Amino acid sequence: MGQTAVTKTCDIVAHVWLAVLLGGDEWGVIGLAMAVRVFTDVLRRTGLRQVLVQRHLKFNRWATPGFWMALAIGLAATVIMAAAAPVVARIYKEPELTALILILALVPPVGALGTVPLAKLQSDLRFRALAISDSACRIAQVALRVLLVLLLRDSGLGPLGYILPEPLAEIGRTSAYWWMARPKIRLAAQWRRWKFLLADSGWMFIATNANKLVEQADKLILGLFHATDVVGAYYWAYMISRQTIDVFVWNLEKILLPALSHLQLEPRRQVEAFLRAARLLAVLVVPACLMLAAVIDPVLHILLPKGQRDDSIPVIQVMSAAMSMWVIYGPTASLIKAQGRFKLFMVITWLYAIFFVAVITFAAWLGRLIEFNGAIAVAFAVGACMLIFGPIQAYIGIRPGGGTWRDVAGIYLPPIFFGLIAIGIPTWLSNALPMVRESNVGRMVVIALIGGGLYLGSLRMFMPSTWRALLEQAHHLVPSLKILQNMVGTREQQS
Repeated sequence: MGQTAVTKTCDIVAHVWLAVLLGGDEWGVIGLAMAVRVFTDVLRRTGLRQVLVQRHLKFNRWATPGFWMALAIGLAATVIMAAAAPVVARIYKEPELTALILILALVPPVGALGTVPLAKLQSDLRFRALAISDSACRIAQVALRVLLVLLLRDSGLGPLGYILPEPLAEIGRTSAYWWMARPKIRLAAQWRRWKFLLADSGWMFIATNANKLVEQADKLILGLFHATDVVGAYYWAYMISRQTIDVFVWNLEKILLPALSHLQLEPRRQVEAFLRAARLLAVLVVPACLMLAAVIDPVLHILLPKGQRDDSIPVIQVMSAAMSMWVIYGPTASLIKAQGRFKLFMVITWLYAIFFVAVITFAAWLGRLIEFNGAIAVAFAVGACMLIFGPIQAYIGIRPGGGTWRDVAGIYLPPIFFGLIAIGIPTWLSNALPMVRESNVGRMVVIALIGGGLYLGSLRMFMPSTWRALLEQAHHLVPSLKILQNMVGTREQQS
C-alpha cells in the first residue's frame, strides 16, 4: 500500500495547488460535471467485476459473456451522458457543463473494456501489480491535470483542463490491465449466459446506483439550493477530506473482496479475518481523520494566500471527523459481497441512499431558509448519516459468522477514544498558549507532534497486541491484508 500513500499524497498536493489556480465558481462547475459523470457512469458498474471475482473457480467460463455485457452497458452509458449534457447545463444555468460532460462521456466504454482483465487480476490475487499500475496512472493523471489547468486557466478554460485527463487516464488503466491479465475473450457474445450473470450482477447494479447516489447527491442537491461558489467550496473540501481515508482504503476493495471470497465456505473464519483487518485499519485511519480536522486550519493558512479557501476549512473539519465513522464501510461491503449476499447488499445501500438524500435535502433547504452556510450544513448532515449507518452495516456484515455489536464497538471505540484525547489535548494547547496561537507553523507542529506521540503512546500502553501487530507489519499500511493472504494460502495448501 506504499504506492497508494504516494498517490494520495500527490492528490492532496495537487488539489491544494489547484485551489490557488481555480476559483470557487470553477470548482462548482467541476463538481457538478463530475457528479453527473458518476450518475451515468454507474450504468457500466453493474457488479459484473464483483460477480466474476466471486466465481473465480469458473472464471474462464464467464469471462466472455461478462466482457460483452460490460461493453454494451458502457456504450449505453455514453449515449445517455451525451443526451443529458445540454439538459443538465440548462438546469444549472452553466453552459460550460455541456462540453465537460461530453468529454466525460468517453470514459464509460473505455472503462468497460477493463472489467474482465481487472477481475482476473483480482481473482489471481495480483494485488501488487494492480497497486503499481493504478498508482502510476493516477499520478500521471494528477500531473497532467495540473499542467493543463496551468495552460488553460488564463483563457478561462480551467475546468476543461481539470476534466480532460479523465478519459486519458482510463485508457492508460485499461491498457495496463489487458497487458498484465490477457484474458481469453471469444468473439461470440454468448447471449444465453448473460441472464445467469444478471441474476447476481442485477442486484449489484441496483446497489451501485444507490452508492453513486450517495457519493454525488450532496453536491447536486446543494447546487439546487445554493450558489455555484458554495458548491465549489464544498466540493473542494470534500476532495481534501476524502484523501486521508483513501490513502488507506483506495485499493482495499480490490484486495479484500477476492481474499475474503476464498474463505466463503468458512464463515466464522471469514469474519474473524475481516475483524482483524477492520481493527487495524480503524487504528490507522480514525486518528488520521481526526488529525486532519485539527491541523487543516494552520496548514491551509501556511500553503494558500490569505483568505483563499477559508470557506472550505470548517467543511473539511466536519467532513474529516465524519470520515472516521465511515472507515470500514468499504471493507464491510466487500465482506457482504464475498458472502454472496448481493440482494441484501442492495437493500442496505438503497435504504441508506433514501435516508441520505432526505437528510441532505433538508439540510440544504434549512441552510437557505435561515441564511446559514449551505456547505457546512450539508457537511454536518453527511456526518450524521455516516455516524448512524456505518456501525449498522458492519454489524449486518459480521453477524453470519458469529459477530456481535461488541465486535463492532471494538472496531470503532478504542481509536476514537484515544484519538480524541491524544489530538484534543495539543489542539487545546495550541489555542490556549499565546506564543503558539499566533503562529500557524507552531500550531501545526504542536498538534502533529504531540498528538501523534500521545496516540502512539496510548496504543503501546493500552493496546499492546495491536501495537505489536503494527510494528510487525510496519512495511504495510494495511497490515492485516497480509494476514488474509497468508490464511488463503494456508487453506489452499491444505485442500
